Amino acid sequence: MPHVDMLFSQLQKRNIDSVYIKGLIKRFTSSIQTIRDSIPSDGSVQQPPTTKRRGLGHEEQQRLAREVCDTILSHAKERFSFTKHLISATLLQGDLFEQHSQTFPEAALKTTVEAYPLLDKAKLKTELKKLISSIPDFNTRVIERFATQKERRAKFLYK
Repeated sequence: MPHVDMLFSQLQKRNIDSVYIKGLIKRFTSSIQTIRDSIPSDGSVQQPPTTKRRGLGHEEQQRLAREVCDTILSHAKERFSFTKHLISATLLQGDLFEQHSQTFPEAALKTTVEAYPLLDKAKLKTELKKLISSIPDFNTRVIERFATQKERRAKFLYK
């Protein structure tokens, strides 16, 4: 099902927000609903054969297809009903620190505090600013220190 692959690849992006995720989930569920609605619905539902194993009839295949679509829809709604915690992960993503040092991610902080009401917003903001401002300096110092070493190559022993 290409819809699942597309949803998966979109959710793997590093800089996403809850609004974007909700839009993706809405498009995914509407696509699956469209597929489900395109399956013809006959009023009669046959019971599966009990004595001999036979190939599935056309009506039974349609019933199973609708059931699969219903299962996918219910699981998608259930699993993605709470997505705000994903935004809190972006606050501690190292590769976003440079971007965060230029403009602090107020929206991500607000979403994080909404997702985790136990957090103190002011304290968290202070700690994050401190962390974000120290990381680029830390990286520069590590590079400078490594560059000043005479023997920068590791020595390996082979037996």
